[in-house]
Amino acid sequence: MSLLEVLGLPSRAAAKPAGASKARAAESEPAPGGGGSSSGSGADGVVAAHDRIAAIIVAIADDKARNGLDAELAALRATHAKVGSVTDPTQRATLDKAEAAAAARLETKARGVAAQDRQKHELSDARAELAAVLSQITAIVLGGFSDDAA
Repeated sequence: MSLLEVLGLPSRAAAKPAGASKARAAESEPAPGGGGSSSGSGADGVVAAHDRIAAIIVAIADDKARNGLDAELAALRATHAKVGSVTDPTQRATLDKAEAAAAARLETKARGVAAQDRQKHELSDARAELAAVLSQITAIVLGGFSDDAA
């Protein structure tokens, strides 16, 4: 019987795979829309990319990082609104491709920031678990000493 079981805590090895698989599923879930303008209408692909980016940004807990990415996404959406007024099909296609590329870059950046944020919070959670276990161990040890003294 391990110390974690004695203290009534879940073992870290048993808890981690479930959380890790959920995180991987969350990362891979919005990606199927993929490349943007390569299928169907370029504008629809750009809007879908903006929606995927917004979904990633919402999951970021760090306000400073989230606000920066929100500002970049707002700039992309403003550019997309301006591109909507272009009537020349050749120029429109070129602008759609550029928008899709910019959205892909921002999505990659947002995924990286989200992964860093998630790692930071997992580390913080692990430290909190460790502190709780250490305080319980300390209480058990000090409780044993006080019983011996009495």
